[in-house]
Amino acid sequence: MGEHLTVNDLKYLTSNIIYDNFERGDGNCDKVPFYEDIIYELELQKNLTPIRDKLAKAVCYVYWRKVNHDNFDNDLCEYLYYWVGHKIYSFVSDKTVFSKIIKAFYEELYASDKGAICYRPNYSIDQDLFHKNKLLFEYSKNYKNIYLKTLPGNTTCDDGYINFIKEYINIYKDAYINCTKGDPKIYNCKYLNTLLKQYEHRNLESFHCLNHKAQPLSMDAQGFVEQAEYSSHVPRGSKGNSALVGIPVSRGDNEQYERQFLPHNLTFSEHNELDSTLSHDTNNSTEGGSSKTIAGSVAPVLGVSSFSLLLYKVN
Repeated sequence: MGEHLTVNDLKYLTSNIIYDNFERGDGNCDKVPFYEDIIYELELQKNLTPIRDKLAKAVCYVYWRKVNHDNFDNDLCEYLYYWVGHKIYSFVSDKTVFSKIIKAFYEELYASDKGAICYRPNYSIDQDLFHKNKLLFEYSKNYKNIYLKTLPGNTTCDDGYINFIKEYINIYKDAYINCTKGDPKIYNCKYLNTLLKQYEHRNLESFHCLNHKAQPLSMDAQGFVEQAEYSSHVPRGSKGNSALVGIPVSRGDNEQYERQFLPHNLTFSEHNELDSTLSHDTNNSTEGGSSKTIAGSVAPVLGVSSFSLLLYKVN
């Protein structure tokens, strides 16, 4: 059986691993020359008192990463921006407060005693656009992880994992439409292009995973199990005569299946079949290159009581 992805697996996404360094308060502010200055700015914002020390330590963390590592990753500055901004907007909705704190942090990082550690980001941005840009940034950094995890045709996902990735895709699709056909002023389209230019649009707007729920094995289904067990020992013929065996499942809007979630700079073989005896590509391609796949339960092969597999696709 393929890997089953749950909400718990989201913590292994690149962005969440880096955010966790900030969340744990790993930064040491001893001997950071501008520490008192940023604490002063934070103390002026009483609403941020519960997260004051954590925010300061996150800035100190970035400072020491630059000081102690020759291969400093500039992306860390953007991660800091989105993590700090998210924390601020979680406590206040005032753009003025956001701007003051972000400016205080990044002016110090830009003019530090070690030179420019981070460049100045967008100080003046409302909560809604900030949230959208944050999701687009994270999607650009997490895309390869998501792709590789869902590459096998038998990978399954729970609703929590699916809904999380759906939010990335929905924001991306909205940004793409506005930047190409709608109002380009809604998003920073140049920034969007810089983030995602290495990937193809058609790959970024879709995501494929199997959503399964356990079900009892009915008497009718048992007949299919026996047939599948028999068929698994019968050699397959030519492609045109290959056997199709499986337990039927209901298919709503998820009937269409495209396995085209591939970065253009990577080369992988397509995985259109769940199992050679349990799925079948009808080769009925549309203009966009999609193909229909009939998928049934893989209970007989997996050796479990029963699984109802629903092919999930966002597009």
